[in-house]
Amino acid sequence: GVVRVTSAGRRTTQGQIYILKKAVRVREREDGGG
Repeated sequence: GVVRVTSAGRRTTQGQIYILKKAVRVREREDGGG
């Protein structure tokens, strides 16, 4: 059970980081992508 919870937390963290990175990339493209 603990391992599953840890994996879920890790997955969520990685997902959030991935989304944040993607958002940052889009912002950079919109701001300085001329």
